[in-house]
Amino acid sequence: MPLQIIFNMEQYHIGQEIEKEMRAQGMTAKQLAEKINLTPQALYDIFKKGHIATDRLMDIQHVLGRDFFKELSQLAQHGGMLAEEEAENAAREQFEMLLPEDKLHVIDYYALRELAEEFVMSEHHKPLVVFYPDDWTIPGKFDDIVNHKLGVGKVYQLDLRKEHKQGKSNDEIIHFVQSMPHPVVNICGPGLDDEDFRFMVDLSQATGKQVYAFRKSIQEIVNYHGNPEYRDTAIAHFSAWHELIHFAFADREFKTYRKTRQLYLAFFSHDILTFILRNLPGMGDFDKYYDNKSKTVMEWLNNPKLLYKEYREWLDEYINFNDCLKEFRLMYLDDLDIKQEGSRWILSLPWDSRIEEKYASQLPNMDWQPSMWIEVKDNRIVDYEGSYYQMFVAGDDGK
Repeated sequence: MPLQIIFNMEQYHIGQEIEKEMRAQGMTAKQLAEKINLTPQALYDIFKKGHIATDRLMDIQHVLGRDFFKELSQLAQHGGMLAEEEAENAAREQFEMLLPEDKLHVIDYYALRELAEEFVMSEHHKPLVVFYPDDWTIPGKFDDIVNHKLGVGKVYQLDLRKEHKQGKSNDEIIHFVQSMPHPVVNICGPGLDDEDFRFMVDLSQATGKQVYAFRKSIQEIVNYHGNPEYRDTAIAHFSAWHELIHFAFADREFKTYRKTRQLYLAFFSHDILTFILRNLPGMGDFDKYYDNKSKTVMEWLNNPKLLYKEYREWLDEYINFNDCLKEFRLMYLDDLDIKQEGSRWILSLPWDSRIEEKYASQLPNMDWQPSMWIEVKDNRIVDYEGSYYQMFVAGDDGK
């Protein structure tokens, strides 16, 4: 009776491994069965099993040229995981560290090499979309690194718009790409919409190939009815698709993405001061509004934690923004400096000095208030003023 090798582990099913290797070599079940003196049905039965006789495995690995015994030995040594699987898992973990799922990760232009190498090393992960500013060298640099790592000719350039214009359906495109030997697919051509993202996911899952695309991010700040509005396709797409697709923003030395976003966030950094102003009595109405306004603000000055708590509650109740914008407002609470100088309380947001002066012209006629003072006598508010601010020149990194 020949020895049976039994490995009913999730990580390694011997029958499935044999079938995968057979198909990878373009061999049919009938051809393999004939070479090892079995009927095709008997071979299909082996494909279904997690164990196999040693003499039968010797015959199969001799025909297929793959050392299954060595893999099983490695499996036992590594606690049920092949050394190759360990390397792949390590690469996948490294890739996920580079592109965490919970945020749109901004990578330095010079970090593209590491991203590209980890992308081609880690198999069967989600598709990758990299947004970039008006720097045409960024996608080219990524492509060069992938081609260098894999070898020229291993990346298939797929122009979706061109294929669709020729009348091909997505299913037809997937079937064609599946037949191609290229391990990596670059989705090229103009534009990407939700249907294209859905196709990328389907293509990756159906073919097992690595799929990536580069797209410019329409990133700008516009005045909408007197209020700044931040338009960033990278953030919009990330919010909708990050669970199915890896997203990143490649920016040369962070000079575009971070600064543009910082300018927009500067508007929300002053929101806490606006909140305080709303609760101060109108000029000349201190006696009339003292009980329900001045007292509240005095409590906040003496207990900033109470201010933060009620500000958060106010955002929850009145601000009709998505969670992302609400988070922007809240993230500057720690920057608010509250201190008492004589009879005045001074409230300031030093973060504003990190915004470059050249961006001020993008938001004309905006009332920005980086600081305010509140005059207090006998524990009563008698005067206050919010001062407009000017942007100061910062370093090139925008910090």
